[in-house]
Amino acid sequence: MNSSRFLAFYDAVLAIVMTILVLSFNIPDPDSWQNIARMIPGFVCYAASFFWLGLMWISSYMAWGKVEVVSERSLFYMLVSLFFSSFFPFATGLVGQDMNSVVAEVFYGVVVLCITVSNIALTGSINRDHSQPVLRTLFLLPARTTVIDVLIKIVGLLLCVFVWPPAMSVCIMLAVVVLTFRLFWDTRLPHLTGKKEAVKKALAAQEDEEGSKT
Repeated sequence: MNSSRFLAFYDAVLAIVMTILVLSFNIPDPDSWQNIARMIPGFVCYAASFFWLGLMWISSYMAWGKVEVVSERSLFYMLVSLFFSSFFPFATGLVGQDMNSVVAEVFYGVVVLCITVSNIALTGSINRDHSQPVLRTLFLLPARTTVIDVLIKIVGLLLCVFVWPPAMSVCIMLAVVVLTFRLFWDTRLPHLTGKKEAVKKALAAQEDEEGSKT
């Protein structure tokens, strides 16, 4: 299958999921600020879900440029990933109603972990579709960052069950911060490195020119 069709379908489903996240809110009475304030936990969960899915889309978008072919196996893993992603609005709505609910937070955490694992499997499958690996462990994330990401979610799930229910949502926010930093580092570092190399070459050329004049 052509990778452009693969990307188009993947993007379309994620865009729909991210759009209907906001539908998990029940519209309150607009005449009372207290009613709006009661929805703050829901807003927090919505923000965590939206930006987590957004980073997932950014990572995949940056990765697909290196993908030339997609096998039937990879299509299956993509469907599994999108299947779990489609639960995000429902899971976000559950947590938004009560962040202190262990059941809601566990369901939310399981959905996130299932998406992560299926995306790791999808990445591995795409690498096997090519003669040489074109992606890293999780799209363009290296193994170390992927392990840290998974551990954050597992720790959040355990803390949610045994210590503090909102820990799962907090750990998702932490994962968003880690992934944002890593993506910024991967995209910004080559630019900065290239700029430094250009400056060094310019200075060296200037020194050579001055030396030839003397």
